[in-house]
Amino acid sequence: MKSLAVPLRLLFCVLSLSAMVAACSPGIVPNTCATGTHACSAVCYLDSDPTRCGSSCTACPSTNGTATCSSGTCGIICNRGYNNENGRCIAGADAGMADAGGVTCDAGFNKENGQCVACRWKNVDIGVYSGYLTSIRGSGVNDVWAVGHSGRILHWDGLSWASVDSGTSVELNGVWAISNEDAWAVGERGEILHWDGGSWTSVDSGTTEVLNSVAGARANDVWAVGGSGTILRWNGSSWTEVDGVRADYDGLRGLWSGSTGSVGSVWAVGFRGTIRRWNGSSLPTVDSGTNRQLEGVWGTSEVNIWAVGGSGTILRWNSISWASVDSGVGLGLTGVWAATSEDAWAVGPGTVILRWDGTSWKTISISELQVGSLLSVWGSSANDVWACGVGASADGGVRSSNVILRWQCTP
Repeated sequence: MKSLAVPLRLLFCVLSLSAMVAACSPGIVPNTCATGTHACSAVCYLDSDPTRCGSSCTACPSTNGTATCSSGTCGIICNRGYNNENGRCIAGADAGMADAGGVTCDAGFNKENGQCVACRWKNVDIGVYSGYLTSIRGSGVNDVWAVGHSGRILHWDGLSWASVDSGTSVELNGVWAISNEDAWAVGERGEILHWDGGSWTSVDSGTTEVLNSVAGARANDVWAVGGSGTILRWNGSSWTEVDGVRADYDGLRGLWSGSTGSVGSVWAVGFRGTIRRWNGSSLPTVDSGTNRQLEGVWGTSEVNIWAVGGSGTILRWNSISWASVDSGVGLGLTGVWAATSEDAWAVGPGTVILRWDGTSWKTISISELQVGSLLSVWGSSANDVWACGVGASADGGVRSSNVILRWQCTP
């Protein structure tokens, strides 16, 4: 309903509320507005107008809802998924608690404009494929890749997932996308594939070792790690092994490369708590403080990096050293991704996903979804996060099928 506003100094209006028509007489200035209206700054407004509510002419808040005005008092009708708490629409019954900085949201919510917005993990339809998916990465919201069993490669274009021919049947363990015309996948027997925007083709790796992860800062600076401590680097024309670092005979499992590719921005993790860091010429070992197998590593900057692994191990790099952070779980963790220093995700077996809120890791149950184990997680932003792995049967048992989940927020 639109507001009815009439300048007091210009017109005298007799308001017909039933017909919503004002009969006006020019040159006559009334002492008061008609019944059902009130004056604000020499203009008559309907008493129900939430933009000029009551004698104080208050603009009623409407964030995440529809503002109302009744008997001079503001109100709000909250959108679906929000609860009215003291005149504010908050996502969910326990979305968060007020603090000095505004709102601290629980694990199932994202903070947006000072409000907690309801979010949840959902199964995404990808068709029916046997096997499992081991890694998911992308270059943006409309360019996401997932790879896995028997050379399986799937691509998200912003609308749907589709299978893309990989040209191989070997297990693919890692994928990385620099742009929609430049992506890499690695796998068993030293397999390296490159996407040029039109097709995947095999590129000579120079090794037969299993390759577990791939990451890169630029088109001419990409890394891959794998069995027996193998570390390879792409310079824009060929892959070569990085000298003097092949000492981890049980292998490297996870890899992260920052946006600059500079000293300190490339990290590799693996068996027995191995962590290696690029120093400009090689990747020497950095003390991790654990002998647990490490599976994944991710950072938002060169001073905020996470590593996850066996028995719920979570480590954080603070620019000086690695420190253990309580995960609250005892199961092995297989993947980690962070949006900011106050927002990160970790995945593993079972029906629990972990989320870092800047203070502690909290669990989000996904027991209602058909998931056996999640192996990888990645996002284009805090509100657009993907995870992949292996599915579960109706009775909760692991079954040989691909599964992809997406974290989405409902306004």
